[in-house]
Amino acid sequence: MRNLILFLFFVVTIEVNARPLPTENVGHLNAIHNVLKRLGH
Repeated sequence: MRNLILFLFFVVTIEVNARPLPTENVGHLNAIHNVLKRLGH
């Protein structure tokens, strides 16, 4: 389960880095990062 989430996070990060950063993408990335932090603890 955790590996799947990390994989999705990795894919999203690559996609976001591949293009300019609109505010909505940054917000989406922050939301995923917060979920990962919650799962990590």
